[in-house]
Amino acid sequence: MKYKSLVLGIVFAGLLSAQVTPAQVWKQEPDGFKGFKFGSSRSDAGFLSEQEWLAGGAHDADHCFGQYLGAERCERIDPIGDVGVTFTFYFRDNKLVEIDGSFNSSEYAKLRDVFIAAYKQPHTSQHNIERTALGAKVADESLGWTGKRVAVFITKYLGNITDGGFSISLRSEGVERDRLKREAKRKAVESIK
Repeated sequence: MKYKSLVLGIVFAGLLSAQVTPAQVWKQEPDGFKGFKFGSSRSDAGFLSEQEWLAGGAHDADHCFGQYLGAERCERIDPIGDVGVTFTFYFRDNKLVEIDGSFNSSEYAKLRDVFIAAYKQPHTSQHNIERTALGAKVADESLGWTGKRVAVFITKYLGNITDGGFSISLRSEGVERDRLKREAKRKAVESIK
């Protein structure tokens, strides 16, 4: 899942930094996903910290398992309709800032239709022909919605032809991750001088 989350973050970064124009008022802009509100705490979302999970012995409980650019990562498997989805929740300063999901790419059309029903027509749409490692051509599709506060992205293929993904994130999280990446690069350059 770590690789999928990183790929999704790279693909999704353009939407987070996109400018919202006055003509682009998004009435369906979400304030969370599946009942989880942005800004809610890790415990409000039902996750144990890694330390709580290890100390408590409740090894079937949902728990957090590390960080990505300073945001605590928590994982849960839950369906959307009849599509199995692995969710990764990101908490920065113990506040929910992003929810990513990965799913079998063969289920993309079902989830695309759910997202369009929930969020209406996408603001961006990309259709590309990609090549697999064996040289086969596949049609990829990515849809995006960008609001004043939140961005949503769904793609049929995420790093390979078996996995699709989506992300629902505060746009401010994209700005913070970009800042942290620039800072890490600056420190790396300084370390080799």
